[in-house]
Amino acid sequence: MTHLTTSPQEQEPNSPIVLEDILITHINGHCLEKPFAARVVLRLSPTLMTVIESESFPIGILDHRMEMPFVVTVSDNRDVQVVRSSLRIPGSMNGTARGSVALYKSPCTVIRRDTKIKSISFSVINFPKFFGRQDNWVDSVRVGATKLAHTNLQVSLTQIVGLSNHEKLLKETDGYGITHTGIIEYCDGAALSVEEVENVLRGLRAFLSFARGAGCGLTLVKAACSNAGQAFFEWGSTHTDPWNRGYDTWLPTIADGGENLSQAFSGFWSLCDDPNWRDVLFRTIDLYLNGKAAPFHVGIILIQAALESLCYKITGVKKKGSTGEFLSKSIKKIGLCTSIPSSCKHLDVFFRNCSRVGGDGPKAITEIRNDLVHAKQAHQVNAEVQMDALRLGQWYIEMILLKQFGYQGRYRNRLANTGESPFEMVPWATSVRSAGMAS
Repeated sequence: MTHLTTSPQEQEPNSPIVLEDILITHINGHCLEKPFAARVVLRLSPTLMTVIESESFPIGILDHRMEMPFVVTVSDNRDVQVVRSSLRIPGSMNGTARGSVALYKSPCTVIRRDTKIKSISFSVINFPKFFGRQDNWVDSVRVGATKLAHTNLQVSLTQIVGLSNHEKLLKETDGYGITHTGIIEYCDGAALSVEEVENVLRGLRAFLSFARGAGCGLTLVKAACSNAGQAFFEWGSTHTDPWNRGYDTWLPTIADGGENLSQAFSGFWSLCDDPNWRDVLFRTIDLYLNGKAAPFHVGIILIQAALESLCYKITGVKKKGSTGEFLSKSIKKIGLCTSIPSSCKHLDVFFRNCSRVGGDGPKAITEIRNDLVHAKQAHQVNAEVQMDALRLGQWYIEMILLKQFGYQGRYRNRLANTGESPFEMVPWATSVRSAGMAS
């Protein structure tokens, strides 16, 4: 019963995305005298919310809407948990009301669990433009494209043709819109289980969000099934940050953006495939993203927690000494400099005469974090110092992860001094350092 009002290429920013037309037959297991038509819609404005809308909700739904959540059953026997959203009461004379209910969990897998899947198509919300050697030209418009691959897994990612036209509105409204489309498949033609696809989608969302430097969602996720049919795999989208939050990223996007993405993806997926790394990787990226979106003082707490998680994984559990000392030793062991950089001048000046810090970045971040969470405060840390500490912590996370990925390309150095180009090769790169490239 799939019905799309527009293709992803034509979808206007901030406008609702119609996912699927459905027929609801049961509410909380109770069979309705007459099934009623509804449609599943991903609302993008003012925030992302996936709802089931209908002109003819039975008034009896009021008996269930205070139960959190309750279940609606679709005609093909899919059960979906929902919560109350809005109903226009009183309803019509025939005992129905216009309104909507919201998905209890978004995204929500709606395909049959026993389905075998050949490939997955999807759309991306709020990923930035990038260009590289695999780009396409459509009607004289350059369209960024790349292939993300690891062993048999291959993800094709392509910018929508109208993204350049949509960018102005996205910037003005700090809004949401479809920016790219993609295909997930395995080169050996292997059929995938629903659980395997869920894991791939989870990893892809985490990777694109880390590359963007802000939450990045997928939607319009549909499966090409082994029986030659097509079905929606899931409804909704994960958390997505508004457009303007996605500029603060390590990823250079111009000239070699597609190649940078591809190279980072292979190393990222190596960790994703490792059961000993998977949860730490996802937790670190989640803390990193939330730390960037939060106020400075909250961000420092989250970034320091992410650093601890990463360092424990890479170098082992702290045996003695303070957490700041442990982080400093671990980051040095990973191969990164821990001295407070000259570009973090407020942080440097603030701790210049503090023997516990001694000019060390991880120790300074931990000192501030401890001051924020403990009742007895040793320092009065102003916003400029907090900003420097947060920026330095983000740099550590980016560098540690990129090194774990085996990444050898360019990155945007958030610690570059004013007037210097922030675009440079990662410090451990074995290739010749690039010059004169800008993003």
